[in-house]
Amino acid sequence: MTSDGTERLAAAWARIDAWLGQYAPGTAALLRPGADEERIRAAEKATGRVFPPELAAWYRIHDGMEHRDEGLDHLLPNATSMLTLEELVRENAFWHSTAYSGGGVEADEDADLVRLPFARNEDRYRGWYVDSRQEQETFGHLNSWLSGCSTDPYPGYPTWESWPLHIWAEEIAACLEQGRPLTLPDGSTDGRPALVPGGFLVWGSEDAPTALVGPR
Repeated sequence: MTSDGTERLAAAWARIDAWLGQYAPGTAALLRPGADEERIRAAEKATGRVFPPELAAWYRIHDGMEHRDEGLDHLLPNATSMLTLEELVRENAFWHSTAYSGGGVEADEDADLVRLPFARNEDRYRGWYVDSRQEQETFGHLNSWLSGCSTDPYPGYPTWESWPLHIWAEEIAACLEQGRPLTLPDGSTDGRPALVPGGFLVWGSEDAPTALVGPR
């Protein structure tokens, strides 16, 4: 990733933080301060992977968030919560212990093990990760995962399954500011931001039968 990518990521987060501060103070209060370089390097050592520059920049801005029941920590699309560095390490270790536990592995045996999961829902059912394979052009790109489903590894941008992290963050910021659904690179949409009592951001269905509360 280029320095332009990390700068754009920081600018997108500044927009997200500003929106949360104005409209969703409950969610803003859950965000943790950024991690220092020592903790990022420790997470790299624990996972055995080099963090893509944009993922490291992500954690310098916010080291995940405190978690709340009833989905009140669903800051990110797909109703997911940001993981702390320690939680990322544990989730990566969980994948190591469970991936291919039922037998031998053929092609792409390391596919699950090189993914760095930085967001998931409380049931470990779905989440977001980035590709940590430095030799691939999708290094640092975002993808989603869904428990029990096959996730083909790392199709290239601009397919919706793989985004540079800064472009994804810019899209989230635009969704919040404009009150519109998340638009995937293929032009389809998937969920839209809303507010619930207490000043918490959630991501609701774009065709919800009742009006979503929040700025429009």
